[in-house]
Parts: sequence; C-alpha cells; structure tokens
Amino acid sequence: MKQQATAALIDHVRATIQREALIQNSERILVGISGGSDSVALLHILTAIVSSDRLHALYVDHGLRPEEVKKEIAWLHTFCQSLHVPFTAASVSVQAFATKEHRSLEDAARILRYRKLQEFSTACGCTAIAIAHNSDDQVETFFIRLLRGSGLQGLTGMRYRKGNIIRPLLDITKKELQKYLHKQHLEWKEDSSNADSRFLRNRIRLNLLPSLEKDYTPSLRRQIIQLIDILHVDNNFLNSAAKECWKRNVTITEGDRPGITLSCRRFFKEDPALQRRTLERCCWQMKARPDYEQIDSVLQLMGRKDPGGELHLEKGLRVNRNGDELIFHYPLPKGQRRGSTESGAETGYNIEVKQPGRFDIPGTQNAVTFRLKHRETAGDTADQFHSLEPEALNLDADKLTFPFSLRTMKPGDRFTACGSGKTKKVARYFSEKSIPSFMRTSWPIITTTERIAAVAGMELDAFYRVTTETRLILVIEYGEH
Repeated sequence: MKQQATAALIDHVRATIQREALIQNSERILVGISGGSDSVALLHILTAIVSSDRLHALYVDHGLRPEEVKKEIAWLHTFCQSLHVPFTAASVSVQAFATKEHRSLEDAARILRYRKLQEFSTACGCTAIAIAHNSDDQVETFFIRLLRGSGLQGLTGMRYRKGNIIRPLLDITKKELQKYLHKQHLEWKEDSSNADSRFLRNRIRLNLLPSLEKDYTPSLRRQIIQLIDILHVDNNFLNSAAKECWKRNVTITEGDRPGITLSCRRFFKEDPALQRRTLERCCWQMKARPDYEQIDSVLQLMGRKDPGGELHLEKGLRVNRNGDELIFHYPLPKGQRRGSTESGAETGYNIEVKQPGRFDIPGTQNAVTFRLKHRETAGDTADQFHSLEPEALNLDADKLTFPFSLRTMKPGDRFTACGSGKTKKVARYFSEKSIPSFMRTSWPIITTTERIAAVAGMELDAFYRVTTETRLILVIEYGEH
C-alpha cells in the first residue's frame, strides 16, 4: 500500500508536468532546495521523473541562521549525493539588502533568493527552475496579498509556470508531501524561522488560518483554492477585454513631451473595471506602479468639470488634464526619471544568446526568456497550433539556431511582420503599435547576421513562423523581471 501511495503521488506530479508543459525533453532543471519537507519531496519526486544528470540542487543561505545553516548544508550535501544530484550552496546578505532598500526581511529574502536562482541557472546551463510551492503556500499567498490590498490580478495566486520558474507541486498539500517522505523513510530539516512571528506568512499560517478553520469553516483551504481558480478565469477574461479597451482609447503623444494620451469623454463610457485596468497599464507603460488611491485620483481628475489639473505620481510621472485629454508624461528629457541617474538605453546594447535562458534588458525592469519546446506531432495538420503558447512568441527553432543576438533597434532595421506579411521598418512598426519613443530605444530585437527574427513580446518575422513541419519550437517571453 505504501508503494502504491507514493507511486500515485509521483504519477500525479508527472501528469501535472506533462499537462502544463513544465519540463521539455533533455531540459536541465535547477531545483531550489531548503531542507524543508516541500523541497526535499520535490527533488526526490523529480529524480523519479527525469534522470538525475539533468538536475542540479541549489541551497540559498540568507545569512540569518548561521548555526542551523551549517548543519542543513552538510545534510543536504549527503542527501543529494544519495540521489546522484549535484548540489551547490550559495549565500546572500538579506539583512544588508533589506536595510539598503528599506524592505522587510521577508521581501528581501524572496528577492535575493530568486536573483540567485536565476544567476545560477544561467551559469550551470539550466533552463527551468523548479520551486516547491504547494497548495498550502498558495492559500497563504492569497491572504498575504488580500491583507496588502492586492487587486484581482494578485489574488489569482501563483501559476504552475511563470517565465522559467516552474511549480510542479502547486496542487499538492504539505501534509501529502510529508506523508510521502514518511513512506519513503526520508527526513527533512525544520527551519526555525518558520515559527518567527515577525514574518507575515508565519502569522497567517500559524494563527489566522487555524483560527478561521476552527471557528468558521474546516474546509477553508479547499474553498480558497477553488476561489483562486475562479478568479484566474475571470481575470483572464478581463485582461482580454482590457486589451481591447486599450486599443479603443489609448494613443501616444510625440514631440517635446512624449507619453500616453486618453480622451476623458470617450474613456468614461467604458466599464469601470476596464477603466481601472487601463489606467494601471498606462502607469506601468510609463514605468510607475500605481496604488488604489492613485488610480482613484486619476479617475477623479478625468471626471472634473474643470478641464485642467495635474497629479504627481511616483518616479516623477505626471498626469495632466488638458481639456478632454488626459496625458501621462515625464517633465524631464527622454529616457530620464526623477530621482534616478539612469538615462535609458541611449547607447544601446547587443547581447549574444548562446543558449536558452533569461536575459535582463539593460536600463529597464524587463527580461527576455528563451525556452525550447519539442513537438511530438510534427507534420500533423490538426496539431499545427496545439503546441503554441498564446502569451509568447513561438518560432521555428530549426530556422533560428544559437547563437543569435538580442539588441536594440538600428536605423533602417526591417522585417516581414508575420501578422500582415508586409515588410516594414521596425521604427514604423513601433509607431503603428503606439510604442512611446522613450521605450523604443531599449526594446529588444532578436536578430541573426542575416535578418531580424522577431520584435520581443510583439511580432516575429514570417520566415520563422511555426508550420506543420516544425519539430522544435523556441518560446520567447518578454516582460518584467
């Protein structure tokens, strides 16, 4: 019975990996491991699904528990040896980073941990990073974001994949993982900081959730998971509607004050849900992160009878009412931000891409991620579009081989846009897509020595489109770190 139970859990994770396309054939995976039950179970389960020589375990020491860490590293080294999985321990200075950036220890630890995982995955040739988040973590994250005032997007929780981060255990409870370890006669190490009440997640896990389950509903966790699934579907629908609202209402102003312009009269006819999302996107496009009160202030400015007025948002972003127009702009020269010494990407960049992975775009908060995806049914006309990922660019990897370049636009750059089939200048394409001029100087272009393959996050050259004969797809994702 024990063997059947453990085999069932392994089969469940294998099915999740296949359903969500989390791991591709021959792909190398970096596994984040802490010594806790979740990550120990993840690594052990993965060795039953993929060969050990495709795995590498990384432990990140936050510098907060020096005595415990020594024992954890020694134990994990032995454990990974028993699984024939390479193991590395790395360290980060959470306390110093938290002080410098004025962040909580919890946030600082999370940021530095993911940075180290990304850095090491590139260094060791891993194209996926497996994290041991489970359904209990999902519920805790929901309440963290709820208490911090998150909107619908944040309440949809974590997904099985985000960029090159994969979470194969997201629908499994911590209790199920610990049962698995007991049946496998495997131990784990408890992190003393998991009982530290300074951390919001711990207070939610140890105090809030048990109280709600005891006094209100024992099935709370299951109900929250169901709610997250509902919110995810609803959010996808609203995102799609918001994209159409953006197309109907947003234009780009050029000249001395480049920025984003809305017609107040026309925009106020839109549904309030779409209004808030569109205004949030306007701020994000201008590299500012608005909160609820700021969006509310923008709505009030648009609705005033007085056709003038100005708001000051973060990073020096201005929102001006000029008659019927609402204009988002920076008063400083192009590429500069108030309170920052950076000056955009005026000098450009040219990054050599030798293998799949994540590549940060200099002078921005964005990155481009490349992943290879095999097609099992190449040549099948019915499956021509089944393997494509709609939120990414999908290129025929047999036509675009490594290495290639990731660079800024050059004068005279041309490509054949797959959507229209027409050859045009990249600069004109940016203009047609209403990309502000201050963003064009840093927007990444994927190119070979012969031609432009794609404009990251937007369009690929028709030559590289996926066909029924495509055997290997290069998935390209572009967005914030």
